[in-house]
Amino acid sequence: MFNAGNTINQLVMATYDFCEKENKFWHGCSLEVYKNYYPVLKENYKTKFPDSEEVDFLKSEYVYFIEEEINGLNTNHNTMRIIRKQNQKKAGLSNSEKEQEAKQLLRNCMRVLKPHQVVNPFADQLMLPLEAKMLRRLNEQFQDFVCQITLLHQYQRKPDDKGRLLATKEDISTAVEIFFSAIILKVDELDASTRQFFESIKAYVKTKPKGTTHKFSALEIRQATNREKSTANRYLKTLQELEYIQQVEGSANRGFKYVISYFDNIEKLKAKIKQDLNIQLEKL
Repeated sequence: MFNAGNTINQLVMATYDFCEKENKFWHGCSLEVYKNYYPVLKENYKTKFPDSEEVDFLKSEYVYFIEEEINGLNTNHNTMRIIRKQNQKKAGLSNSEKEQEAKQLLRNCMRVLKPHQVVNPFADQLMLPLEAKMLRRLNEQFQDFVCQITLLHQYQRKPDDKGRLLATKEDISTAVEIFFSAIILKVDELDASTRQFFESIKAYVKTKPKGTTHKFSALEIRQATNREKSTANRYLKTLQELEYIQQVEGSANRGFKYVISYFDNIEKLKAKIKQDLNIQLEKL
């Protein structure tokens, strides 16, 4: 029987092996290949943004890769999406003209934007969660993000008597909506990839007869989450150190059994933070 999942995995691994051998860069390449291409990627970014500094490039790389984690996108998912798009194009099902029109419209929109100083009169009236890590940096990023949204809407915003654009409540509301995932990342004790792995474990044990008290092995979790041995072991070690899971039986020779010791509710935390931010927005 044809197994699409296995075929995709083979394609991905073949791509990975080829790029490793030929030192070719792609999204799923190894760290060593990425290091080799780092100067090229940085130079390409510099070409697009002549006034940028290396820290700007690093930020863009961070945002690019972290968004993949936030949205839970894995290699197989991306591969399926790309292959589907390629097949639609070859089958004549995609509208290339509309795609080009959309791209050109976006370019034209960027060209008409002009540099402006932006002032946010509500900057001191919205407080991000105090439990967030690196709160000062996160707050600065959020305030800059509000200004960027105002700048993008410069033709819908009236300047003050000094020619500065004034951020509106709508701009702040939009910023909260888009920036929310980044806020959660800083509040969560687990990093994005470890959180995704832990949520997969939680979903898996819920399907078992004993539910949240189900004892699982590293092999069992690797198969359930489709992770490589080294990756799964790294996540399990992190979760152990942070006391989210604990060893309950077994040995180094026979393998250990784990159980979830801290069954947190990240969705409840998200809802609480979202509610707090919405209350602040209503008071602006």
